Amino acid sequence: MKLFSHKRDSTNDVDSMMVSILRVLVSIVFLIIHGAIGIVHLFTLRDLVMMYAQQHSDVFSWRFIELIAAIILSIVWLVLISVLQHFYEKDLKISWFPKRFLIVLAIQLVLYGGTVLLLNLG
Repeated sequence: MKLFSHKRDSTNDVDSMMVSILRVLVSIVFLIIHGAIGIVHLFTLRDLVMMYAQQHSDVFSWRFIELIAAIILSIVWLVLISVLQHFYEKDLKISWFPKRFLIVLAIQLVLYGGTVLLLNLG
């Protein structure tokens, strides 16, 4: 009777580990792209909020409005990035290139274009 006759296939373990590391690295690259666009969009939205505040509020409340807008937009940005990280790692287990990346990128670019248009019109 052989108790320990089952040998583990070490090449299979190494391959699966390399694939999981590659998934994490690809999802991080996707997040860097979304994060960079998100930071630029965050500053553009802050400028839009400040332009609106200067036209429709008291001079003494501008700084408060700017700070609150920056805090809220930053928190929303961080939440979106963390949620996207989870979904990208999950999507990369299913297929090599997630469609979600292209969808979120298109949404970001449309929102950024709309924000820049509103900023230039005002």
